[in-house]
Amino acid sequence: MLNNILLIVALIGIMVSLLLQLRYQEYRGTHPNPDRNPERYPIASSNHEKMVSSALSALLGELETFGLRHDQACEERTERMLNITRDTGEFLGCMAIAMRARRILEIGTSNGYSTLWLANAARHTGGQVTTIEYAPDKIRLASDNFRKSGLAPYIRQSYGDAGPILNALDAKTFDLIFLDAERNEYLTWWPAIRSALADGGLLIVDNAVSHAQELSDFIQQVQSDTGFCTALVPVGKGEFIATKLVTQAEYQDPST
Repeated sequence: MLNNILLIVALIGIMVSLLLQLRYQEYRGTHPNPDRNPERYPIASSNHEKMVSSALSALLGELETFGLRHDQACEERTERMLNITRDTGEFLGCMAIAMRARRILEIGTSNGYSTLWLANAARHTGGQVTTIEYAPDKIRLASDNFRKSGLAPYIRQSYGDAGPILNALDAKTFDLIFLDAERNEYLTWWPAIRSALADGGLLIVDNAVSHAQELSDFIQQVQSDTGFCTALVPVGKGEFIATKLVTQAEYQDPST
C-alpha cells in the first residue's frame, strides 16, 4: 500500500513537471529566446494567475529582468543573483501546495526571487518559509523585496553560514527543503538536511542538469540512501527531487 502511494505521488510530480515543460516549450515556439528578453512575456501563466496576484506578478517580472541584466554585467559569481527560472518557480509553488507543505526551508536566498514563489505557496497552505543566506548585500535586497511583495509575514530570514544553521536544526523540522546554494557543500550538509526533513518530506535540488557533474557525488549519495525515493524532473535547469520515505511502522493507512 505504502509503495503504491509513493509511486502515485512521484508520478503526479513528474506529470506536473512535464506539463509545465510542455507549456514552456510551446511558449518558446512563438516567442524566440524568451530567457534573453524577460520583459516580453508575463510572469504569471493562466494557471498561476489564480494564485499569483498582479502586484506579485509585476514584482517577479522586475526581479527576473534585474537578475538577468545584473548577472550578465557581473564577473564575480558570488555577487550574481543566479535566480531560478520562471518554470522552476511555478514548479516549486505547485509542489509545495500539492503536498500542503507548511514548514519550508530554502538554502540560498539570493535576492529572494525563489523565496517569493515558496512564500506565496505558504500563504495558501498556512505555512512559513525559512530562508538562509550569508551574503549581507543579498540579505538586504531580499528583505526589501519581501516587504514590497506583501509576503514578509510568511518568510523568516536566517543569516549566516548554512552549515552551522543546519546542524542546529531539530530532527524532522521541515516538510519541504529547497537547495540552491554552494554546490560543493551539499555532501557535507547532507546528514543535517536528511535529519531536518520530515518523514514524507520532499527535497528539491536546483541545477541537477545544468551542473550535473558538480552534483553527481551528492545525487549518488542521496540515491543510494534506502530511506529515499528520487527522480530527476526536466524543469528549468533540472530539478532533482527526493522524498523521505515513511516507515511501515509509522505509516497509517488512511482507509482505516
